[in-house]
Amino acid sequence: MQFNESTAKAWLTSNIGSLVPPNTRRYTHGVVTQSLGTNLLGMKTDLRPFEGVVVHCGDGFYVVKTGRNAFKLVDPSILRETLIEGSKVRITPYQRRRFNGTLLSDPESIEDNGTYLTKTYVLGVNHSEIPLATPQTQYLLDALDLLHRGKCPDGVRLISNMLVDINATNFSMQEPIEATHDDDGNEVTAEQWHEPQISFDCKSNTFAGRVTVGVDVASDTYFVDLQKPDETGAMQPHTRCNSVYFDGLATVLTDLLCDGEWRFAKIDVLKAAPKAKQSKVNEAVPC
Repeated sequence: MQFNESTAKAWLTSNIGSLVPPNTRRYTHGVVTQSLGTNLLGMKTDLRPFEGVVVHCGDGFYVVKTGRNAFKLVDPSILRETLIEGSKVRITPYQRRRFNGTLLSDPESIEDNGTYLTKTYVLGVNHSEIPLATPQTQYLLDALDLLHRGKCPDGVRLISNMLVDINATNFSMQEPIEATHDDDGNEVTAEQWHEPQISFDCKSNTFAGRVTVGVDVASDTYFVDLQKPDETGAMQPHTRCNSVYFDGLATVLTDLLCDGEWRFAKIDVLKAAPKAKQSKVNEAVPC
């Protein structure tokens, strides 16, 4: 059954009397889905991990009591496992990360010879900074900006966030060689021209190998070239997509590289449900 926020809120309103102490005058709730949250400044932000007791399972949603009068309404589609009513769990929703493994919401730390540590907080940053030097040509500047800020079709991530999720490493870029001229005005390096491109390794359940995103200057489009190692370790052509327009690059990369594992929240069972509750799981209607 598909998650319906209105249905979940209506259930909580109808049953709140049995879930909070008698003298409680108000309660709070949050919704946990694949979507990002919004902070007090109106900026998109990652949902924080939370702990609580599962008080309802069914009708296409879970209700987790996280405090005396606080609740989370959870979409079952972001969970790999079925929650059991009465169990205490810790749920960690998807959180965007940097390439060094830290969260985008964490401060960036800069250490100076081990004697001074600077922490920088930046509000509203959504992209994961790709570890590359600043390109020298406009072709690669535009390509790198697109890889940083292009929106993935899931509506949650940017391309750079997705690259972190598929374990992209070993980034490199190839600048185009511009033609030069001799004393007579003749071009001497035109034959050395090559397309500007950015390459990286990735490893996901969908693809593991070398990925190249290049600019076809003549047609003002992009191409995506995938290579996989053979039994000897030599890279062999695997897939190539040509004539990719800038607004379709995110979709092409997602289809070729992303396995969808990022969607699932991490579940830690802190305390198992009573056996009487567990025995009813097989009889319950699945969420």
